[in-house]
Amino acid sequence: MVSDLVLALRGDLKKQLAHEERIIAEGTTRAVRGEARKLRTVYRRQVRKAKFGKGLEKAWQVVEHPSGRKYSMRASATVISKADRIHDAFTADRFIRVRNAKYIVVPTEAAKAAGYATSLRRSEGNRPKRYGDLEKALQSGRRFARVVSKKSGNILLIDRQSKQHLFTLVRPGVSLKGRFDIDGPAQAASDKLAPRIVSDIHKVEQRVMRKG
Repeated sequence: MVSDLVLALRGDLKKQLAHEERIIAEGTTRAVRGEARKLRTVYRRQVRKAKFGKGLEKAWQVVEHPSGRKYSMRASATVISKADRIHDAFTADRFIRVRNAKYIVVPTEAAKAAGYATSLRRSEGNRPKRYGDLEKALQSGRRFARVVSKKSGNILLIDRQSKQHLFTLVRPGVSLKGRFDIDGPAQAASDKLAPRIVSDIHKVEQRVMRKG
């Protein structure tokens, strides 16, 4: 005699799948947000170490999707800077030496408009001027720019109408040994994300099971 084996799924399959999906979505979202916020903390710590002040430190923000208490298996988070000059300050040729003092340079829009930039990208067929050129001009005593304050070290651009424009924000006494590292911490966060997603999904699952 041949026996028939009958398999049947008990309960509502759609409901069970939806339950598992919610657990995965919450765990994934928590992991993504957690690593992004840790990365933001690393960037802020570097700015604080360079003594650029709380304003530029807080310029690092996290944009989360979805936001609030919403969860998604496609969760994403972006760490952004609301002050791009942070990046410019820590690139190559980011300092000048004036009167035997070394200053780290944070370009303003006036500096960029005058053609001074740390980027090597060509603009309108001309290579941007480098801060080394500005340094030579200051040392030679030309009147188009000068250091106006020993305390702040700020540089003003003097135009032909003798109007003063803030040219750069410069910070004296900043260590040049530790460059601002964007790629290293970002890669580290990326490497940790997958294991953390698995871990956070498990934590959410355990919490749900305890609640019964």
